[in-house]
Amino acid sequence: MNAFWLLTRRELVRFLRRPSQVGATLATPIVIWLFLAAGLGNAAENYAGSLAPAMAILVVLFSTIFAGMSLIEDRHAGLLRGVLISPAPRWAIAGGKLAPAALIAAAQGLPILLATLLLDSRPDPLGLLLGTLVLILAAIAVGGLGLAFAWWIDSPRGFHGLVTAAIMPLWLLSGAVFPEGAEADWINALETINPVAWCVRTLDAALALSPADAPFALAGTLAFAATGLISATLSVGRSAR
Repeated sequence: MNAFWLLTRRELVRFLRRPSQVGATLATPIVIWLFLAAGLGNAAENYAGSLAPAMAILVVLFSTIFAGMSLIEDRHAGLLRGVLISPAPRWAIAGGKLAPAALIAAAQGLPILLATLLLDSRPDPLGLLLGTLVLILAAIAVGGLGLAFAWWIDSPRGFHGLVTAAIMPLWLLSGAVFPEGAEADWINALETINPVAWCVRTLDAALALSPADAPFALAGTLAFAATGLISATLSVGRSAR
């Protein structure tokens, strides 16, 4: 637990010392949100409210990129080698990277959810709390998979390009961007098996205080988070060997 808390504290301090990272994470999703909503004219306000869960998930996706990049930076600085040869268990090393990444990502996605208070959809405070928990689950899922990739990719540019290329299609196929019923059949099929779509639907249901209305999405989100956590932990062990 000492190793877990020390690594978690280090990542949080590193984040606080890089205020530009906050702007880089929030700027792109907010610009996309504003342009997509403004493009619909009179329907912009309603569309902006319905798009809020997807934009919050997009913030989480962008934020978790930095978790993987920080791992590559630690490897180049020699810190990772020292951590790996220490007596710290592998789950503590993976958790010390993943836990702060999930908290930071959820904290950055929360302003998007709070912005819905200014729109037609006014979520209940309990809905905001449940929505924050869903953001944490989504961050654990994507952050864990990102860390697993980062164990094997030595270039920050290569990692950033690979993850970004994977993130945007998953987000575009989350079911929140295209009007319901207007997509092609193959897009509907991909949305059904898209884990990011599960997170968006679960978040939407949580904000509406009706998570029971999306049991498949909720189960998929939990399984997605477990997959990310397990992937990150197993990758640490393989890298150590």
